Order: sequence, then C-alpha cells, then structure tokens
Amino acid sequence: MPPLRSPCLSKDRSLNCASPFCSKYLRVAKDNDEVLAFLLGNLIKDRVRYLTVKNGAQPDSVSVRVEELARKAAEIDIHDVQPFFSSPLFVKVHRYQRKGDSIVKSFV
Repeated sequence: MPPLRSPCLSKDRSLNCASPFCSKYLRVAKDNDEVLAFLLGNLIKDRVRYLTVKNGAQPDSVSVRVEELARKAAEIDIHDVQPFFSSPLFVKVHRYQRKGDSIVKSFV
C-alpha cells in the first residue's frame, strides 16, 4: 500500500501553496511574513535559475517585481504585502532591498 500523500505536498515533495486545502492550514501554523518570505524566496530562486541558464553564470543580484509577489500571495488569500516590507524577516534575515516597484536580492 503506498503511503498517504498530503494535499499540501506535490509529487516531488515540495510545498504546494496553491492548494485550497493547504492554504487554509498553512496560515494557521505560520504568520503572513513567513509565508511571504517563502513565496519571495521561491520567486528569487526561479529568477536565479533562469538567469544562470540564460547567461551561463549566477547573477550578482536579481530582482522580482512587487506585483509578482502580490499575485502569488493573493492565490493563498494574503491581499496586503506592504507590512512584509518593513518586517525583520524581510530586512534583517533575508536582506532583501525594496527599490521602487522591485525587490532586489544581492549575492555579493
């Protein structure tokens, strides 16, 4: 008998935040800042992978538009991302920078 699979995990065992079942319970365990940091981290990783393949080297920095994060957050019923930008998780832990309508992560 195969093991039961959580609806919050995709086949490759990564978190499936788009699942309506998952978003309801994910928000119970973590506050919005942690969820937004997770979503932003995934957007940053995807951008790094894309630029690495495109240019043949890892970039020194990448940027993600605020509206991309807001769109991902809205999928799991987080409709206000502005408080996240002043949170310690955004500024101190992950060291993101907000520049206009973009979020920048530097690797140097």
